Amino acid sequence: MAKPDRGVAIVSLGVVGLLLVGCLFGRSEESVRGEFEAYVKGASSCTAASECAIAGAGCPLGCFAAVRSDRVADVESKARELVSEYERGGKGCAYDCVGAGPLRCVDGHCNADPDLSGGGSSGGAAGVGGAGGG
Repeated sequence: MAKPDRGVAIVSLGVVGLLLVGCLFGRSEESVRGEFEAYVKGASSCTAASECAIAGAGCPLGCFAAVRSDRVADVESKARELVSEYERGGKGCAYDCVGAGPLRCVDGHCNADPDLSGGGSSGGAAGVGGAGGG
């Protein structure tokens, strides 16, 4: 009868350990923000501002993202998934949000800066933003 390979067992335990650490402590803000910004970039191609709409996001991803109108639901779903991954392990954050300014199609991507006419400050990039201080 062949003996089990110890190397396979050690590697398997290492993989399980890394997955457990990820589940217990959640993902970093930088990790989820980076993934969300890449996702939004893929969902924001446009030729005219009329193709664009606002998708809600949430802390730590920014308050909103400017995306194609046919991608709002999946971008909001992705945002919920990433916020959940970030909050796993007890992390959390909150900030005040301002509304989106006018939608634009800039260099082939939907974009909307935060509407700061009511005061506050902004956060986010490339169509992701709307976070005020808080």
